[in-house]
Amino acid sequence: MTTPLPARFKPPPFDRYDGTTDLTDHINYFNTMMTMYGEMEIMSCRAFPSSLRGETTSWFSWMPPNSITSFAQLYRVFVTYFQSSMKHKKTMVNLLSLKQRPDESIRAFVSHFNKESLDIKDLDEATTHTAMSNGLTDMDLIKDLARKPTKNMVELLERCNEFANMAKALQAWKAIESKIDKKRQTSDDRKDEKLTKTDRRAERMD
Repeated sequence: MTTPLPARFKPPPFDRYDGTTDLTDHINYFNTMMTMYGEMEIMSCRAFPSSLRGETTSWFSWMPPNSITSFAQLYRVFVTYFQSSMKHKKTMVNLLSLKQRPDESIRAFVSHFNKESLDIKDLDEATTHTAMSNGLTDMDLIKDLARKPTKNMVELLERCNEFANMAKALQAWKAIESKIDKKRQTSDDRKDEKLTKTDRRAERMD
């Protein structure tokens, strides 16, 4: 594009894209930053290189001169080249297949589940409730939910939090018991050592 820019035009200070993250996010961010300049495509085309760095800057420099006539065309070329960086859209199927790992605590699973659900558009509460309920693998919690099912996400999260707190308390109590057992074992070892020394003295006296 050879059309001159308006006088005193200065591109905004962009967070530069290096090709390793989602390019759709960058395009949306770029367009948002450029809204203050109106609908002039020339500004977007000329400012776009200022939002790039690293490999993406090299890509832009390799483009043949005057090969771009609109920002829409620039967008298509950009997406075609860097499409491997695009996020794969998640669906409800992804959420329904999410399961609590054997080494994953209830609290960690809830956090993981909530993070995954944010990437899914138009997610209703009933599906979210079903997906989280089916994803839990903690047997104590599953038995409790079977005995007294929850009706919505608020109730389910409260129950998860309750069992997470119980698990934490149990873990803390086990740690205390372990310390007590170690102290008891140390004390018994010292007693055995004293008895052994006493027996040796008695043998020497004999």
